[in-house]
Amino acid sequence: MCEIRNFLYKILRLKLSGSLVVEGSWIMSICLVLVGMGILLGYRVYAQSVNYILSEIPQVDVVRNFRIATTVKDLINQQ
Repeated sequence: MCEIRNFLYKILRLKLSGSLVVEGSWIMSICLVLVGMGILLGYRVYAQSVNYILSEIPQVDVVRNFRIATTVKDLINQQ
């Protein structure tokens, strides 16, 4: 029991250098920049996808197609 107490006392008295804090701040800032870049990249891909869909895929006129289909169906049924 005395050995454990002495070991804990040595750990508590251990003094850490300030370089660990500086290194940690560099790592955290780099991680935050990478996360921010990932979020911006995701938003950009989403915006480009929406622009592609709106510009490349032709708009379908549902009402006009329904009227044509109904007219054709009526013509077929009359004969």
